[in-house]
Amino acid sequence: AYRTQSVTLSVNGAAQVVSIAAVTPSLPAVLGVAPRAGRHFTAADAPPGGADMIVGDAPVAIISYELWQQRFGGDPQVVNSDIQLDTRPFRVVGVAEPHAMYPAGTDVWVPLTFGGLAADDHGGYYLRAVARARDGGSAAADAEWSRIRPALAASSPLNSDIEILAPTFRDHVLGDEAHALRLLAILAFTVVILVSTNIAGLMLGWETLREREHALRFALGATI
Repeated sequence: AYRTQSVTLSVNGAAQVVSIAAVTPSLPAVLGVAPRAGRHFTAADAPPGGADMIVGDAPVAIISYELWQQRFGGDPQVVNSDIQLDTRPFRVVGVAEPHAMYPAGTDVWVPLTFGGLAADDHGGYYLRAVARARDGGSAAADAEWSRIRPALAASSPLNSDIEILAPTFRDHVLGDEAHALRLLAILAFTVVILVSTNIAGLMLGWETLREREHALRFALGATI
């Protein structure tokens, strides 16, 4: 699960607005990504009943590869150094791989905890979830939702109208661009076929001209 917001990053007195994502420690494993340097979050970084719903009592952070390059010049010593998000200090424990920005545009990740939230609080819709589907993909997820939906709806009137969408991760990230990319791939394939056909036609025409040239030279040589 994760949620996003914008905060002010301060390093050595210089400040800039960055996008942060508060994530459960298991998110990197679900996505199958490894850190470029340092480590990912562990369960100890997000203890139950933390100080608030954004960070735990010992705040740590992972920065994006792009921020590492742009703000820190790729300095490997950034791991285990301190930064400030808004007015709170954080210890950098890792650097993400290049372009491993999920959610899109994230500059800094921090652990997500749920301190102060009641287990029966059904009124907060502020989190997004990512899961790795079993065999069957989205169809299996839809079937599982159909199974648990009645019990969820019975637990609170606020849950009676909840629906779940289970797009593939690729379609979720690309959105409408996924369809455009498929059309672009088809168009590119068509262009390759047309070009290949034209080249084959040109080569055949060239061979035909060469055969005529050879025939003409042979005829002239025979009459001389």
